[in-house]
Amino acid sequence: MRAILIVAAGRVMQLMAALIALKLSTTLLVPAELGQINQMAAVGALFASGVVLPVVVYFARGIVGWAAAGQFTQRLVQALAVFASLAAVLTVIGTGIQSAWTPVHGITLLWFAVLLAVYVFGFPTYTLMINCVSVMGQRGRSSGYANLAAWSGLGLAIALYLEFSDPWYWLLGTFAGYLLAAQALWIVRPAPHAQPATPTATLAPLPFSLGPVFAFAWPQVIIFAFWWTQSQSYRFILAEVSTVAAVGLFFAGYTLVSVPMQAFEGAFNEVYSPTLYRNFESGGAPAASQAWNRYASAYMPSIILFGCCLAGCAPHFARLALGPEFQVATAFLLWPALAETARALSSVIHTLGIAKVDMRILLPPTALGAIAAPAFILLLAPTSPLMGTGMALCLASCCVLVAVYVLTRFAAPVVWPWRRMGLAALAGFPMLAIWLWESPVATETIVFALFACALLGLYAIACLYFFARPWLGELRRTQ
Repeated sequence: MRAILIVAAGRVMQLMAALIALKLSTTLLVPAELGQINQMAAVGALFASGVVLPVVVYFARGIVGWAAAGQFTQRLVQALAVFASLAAVLTVIGTGIQSAWTPVHGITLLWFAVLLAVYVFGFPTYTLMINCVSVMGQRGRSSGYANLAAWSGLGLAIALYLEFSDPWYWLLGTFAGYLLAAQALWIVRPAPHAQPATPTATLAPLPFSLGPVFAFAWPQVIIFAFWWTQSQSYRFILAEVSTVAAVGLFFAGYTLVSVPMQAFEGAFNEVYSPTLYRNFESGGAPAASQAWNRYASAYMPSIILFGCCLAGCAPHFARLALGPEFQVATAFLLWPALAETARALSSVIHTLGIAKVDMRILLPPTALGAIAAPAFILLLAPTSPLMGTGMALCLASCCVLVAVYVLTRFAAPVVWPWRRMGLAALAGFPMLAIWLWESPVATETIVFALFACALLGLYAIACLYFFARPWLGELRRTQ
């Protein structure tokens, strides 16, 4: 319980930083400027997460074994060298692409290169640091470092924007927060209990050489390119079929639900990941499948409940977290809430890939999403840029979820927790139903919005605790 409270407090602080950043950015920037900087952020994510983060995932998979073998520091230095090399190469490639095709509107090549270099090195390094302390069970430090990135990035963004009144300085401050927090890597050390859960396990540590890392990473590079096409390509397609201002408006609305959902996902995995990874290490494929079944039984009902809570809270979030020019986003928020819930449920296949140390299982569903999302956006967005894009992303996420179910049923001996998911949907329906009768335009006072969010949040917390009781005992036993 103490671990859950530490993680929850840290994630609430991160969420507050994200919502304050959204409120300030939608107040200080006009929709077109917000659209431009988020096109740049999408390009940064494509290079950093698509190419560099697969190495981070492989590193996380091997942390427990390397810590037990006394190889942690050596592997850490090797990983940082890989990040620096990739950042230099990718910055040159990305700047060439921007020069030739100008995917990001309104930015100079110098700004593009600077922002891309800072993000491509800073964000993966920050993510590596968070993975290290999370898998080692150092939840307090993980929460502190994550908040350092969030709040220092926000502070730097505000200071730089107020000094220079340029939206690119806002983005530079945000990116620099990751780079600053990543310096905590120099003080990370394995915890004494960072050992496999089963004392008799004799599995050798994962190798950290080009062959095994490449074999693990190349499917993820393709997978992330597919995922990026599904989730981020709207920032470029919408700018073509409508305007870059529409990109800013849609991003603001989608962020209202995506940031809380990602914070919840991160909190859950931060609490559960030490147990999960130790169970993966405890002995072969059968143990890995059983560990995945326990994880899915805990994770998927929680996502459904939280998704329903987001749908009910979304209109009130808009009143609290969006500037006056962005309040129109309230009208389409149900679709992003449903899309994020389906996306988060689909992510269980990523955990299965890590368990099998084979990410190729992710290729079919992510390829489907990469085809479905742009197709639905091109079909629906021209007539209704905001509502149509929200519906398109929701339909694409549902297609991926169906594909994930079919694939996991045939590719691995795993079981979906349908009974618990159904009960979670029933418990969450009252929160979802609230959205159905609320006005599509946020007109209530800030006090009422706070009260509504608090009431819905308390109900969601009670439901989440009820569904979490079966796995809390296992968590306590691994402390």
